[in-house]
Amino acid sequence: MTSIDVSLESRCLSALRKAWRRGVESPRSPKKLDILHGWIREELLRKLVDYQIYGKTTEGGKYNQEHIVDGKYYRKNVDIVVSRGCYELGAISVKLIQSSYNKNAINYFEHQLGETANLRGQRLVYGNVIFLPHPIPVKSGDRTSEEHLTDASLDRYRKLVADHDSIVVPDVQAIVIAKLDQKTKELSRLATRQDLDCLGPTSLDFLFEQVHITKFIRDYTADVASAYQKRAG
Repeated sequence: MTSIDVSLESRCLSALRKAWRRGVESPRSPKKLDILHGWIREELLRKLVDYQIYGKTTEGGKYNQEHIVDGKYYRKNVDIVVSRGCYELGAISVKLIQSSYNKNAINYFEHQLGETANLRGQRLVYGNVIFLPHPIPVKSGDRTSEEHLTDASLDRYRKLVADHDSIVVPDVQAIVIAKLDQKTKELSRLATRQDLDCLGPTSLDFLFEQVHITKFIRDYTADVASAYQKRAG
């Protein structure tokens, strides 16, 4: 059973709330993702203190920049890149979905498969983080309805993670779901099992055991440190 880091969860929620508000105010603005990049960077640096972590954030500094890496098949601009000395060691892609997930779910999944193969094929430790609200707003003209995650959409990721020897499987995956308050339209907390009554027990176990954000930060930093030891040693 995954040991939950309550402090990490609190910092995650704080960053996610800010990103959500920015996305609501300016849906096309990349600033919402910059907030999440900055939070992930800070979490990684808590454990990878001698590493350089590049990513477009809301903060200044020489590492606050988009970074292009050589993939196996094509060069790719990646959200977060981790390096140490002359070694590029890892990359993380971040996605914040604010509306209409289900109609695009297959496209999101297929895009992740291709990006994973390109970056893992270049010996980079690849992580993927998806942030979602619950319920998910669906906008059509001036009307807004809602939809929910389904067992079928999560089952794709569950099968993918189980197929861990494949090059299209991220080294580490996280799916973070936050409860959307229907009255305030703000994110109130990270979702619990009780919040996600639209999902069955297999999906819930997957979310809270295999792709939890606590596990992601722990496993990703360990994998990057191991990759450095192999490359430099």
